[in-house]
Amino acid sequence: MALALLLTPCPSRAASDAAIPSARQVKAAVDAGDLPKAERLLREVIRRRGDSARAHYQLGQVLGLEGHHLEAVQELTLSRQIDPALHFAKPAAFQERLDHELALVPPPPAPSPPPAPVVQETARVLPSSPVVQATESQIDPDLIQIFVMVTLLILTSILFFVVAMKEGVRGQRRRGSQVVIVGQLSITGTTDSGTSSGLAFDSGSGGGSGGGDWGGSSDGAATSSSFDGGSGGNSTW
Repeated sequence: MALALLLTPCPSRAASDAAIPSARQVKAAVDAGDLPKAERLLREVIRRRGDSARAHYQLGQVLGLEGHHLEAVQELTLSRQIDPALHFAKPAAFQERLDHELALVPPPPAPSPPPAPVVQETARVLPSSPVVQATESQIDPDLIQIFVMVTLLILTSILFFVVAMKEGVRGQRRRGSQVVIVGQLSITGTTDSGTSSGLAFDSGSGGGSGGGDWGGSSDGAATSSSFDGGSGGNSTW
């Protein structure tokens, strides 16, 4: 009686194992080309039997067929870590599968070059002159008016001086002209008197006793990748 009880499987354990997908179901899904279903079944097995190296091995193959090569390498590596003796597959086949997936893993992107340092030139701000600050803060309107008036007075004086200088120059030119004229007249008078000395008066020609003809002539001058279910059959993990 006791021996019969020991040999009878536990109902809860049998129900739990019956709920786990079998390796046969996974292979049927792979053969049918339904890789998403095969992946879903294997992930359910791993969720309940995480220590199954065979389940990780098959999941690595399915992920590789789906093109997820990096995840496939991770699952294959994990299966070997759980069972280093590789009881779930032939060692040569396992290594060939791992090498195949490693060859398809895309290389990591090249690191981008570091950005060039940004040179920021800080303008040097010179302190304001105390004289300028005092002028900007202490401007008196009365001083401005006085400054303007003094400036106007100076300009007026300069203008008056310039006009006076011009007038003085003109006056000197006039006086010089008069002196020249007077000198010429003096020289001319002296010459005439010297010439006529000692000679009799000549009234010119054409005159008569009446003295009414002042005509006559005068002289003058003018100048600008097949799926491997592994070892162990199709119903055990």
